[in-house]
Amino acid sequence: MGMRAASKSATERGGRLRRADRGVSLVEVIVSIALTGGVVVSIMGALFTVVRATSQNDDAVKLQAVIGGATDQLLAVEWEGCPDGSANYSNAAQSAAGRVGWDATTVAVIDVDYWSAAADSWVETCSGAAAPGSVDALQRITINVQSPDGELSKSFDVVKSDTRFLLDLD
Repeated sequence: MGMRAASKSATERGGRLRRADRGVSLVEVIVSIALTGGVVVSIMGALFTVVRATSQNDDAVKLQAVIGGATDQLLAVEWEGCPDGSANYSNAAQSAAGRVGWDATTVAVIDVDYWSAAADSWVETCSGAAAPGSVDALQRITINVQSPDGELSKSFDVVKSDTRFLLDLD
């Protein structure tokens, strides 16, 4: 009988459950679900921010790569006396976009200015009289690179000169 008395349920012993034996109330379950939901939502928000920042950083790195590539390509293409309307400079600069998987339209030559020794400044009109190797043979090519999503953009200048006279060793 001693065994049987020890195994009696709490309701048989006195009709009241001890606090530890009562379980969890509906209010406690709802509060714990709400708290867990709040934690999950804040973690998801932080993860979204990290993913977005990583994507922007990736685009910024690619933008810098395109700038470097466009500069190299422009310096490698043959110098033109008055390149207005010529596609050579644009094609050279745009070829850098493909190296990072971007469309060529993300790179644009937006301006070419010419150095005038007489005016001691950059001018918009090509005189056409620049002698190879002269200071008047300098060109300032302004390029704009924009990420495919349009969020990042950078304009920069490349100064190009006619260096063919350096190769003429005759």
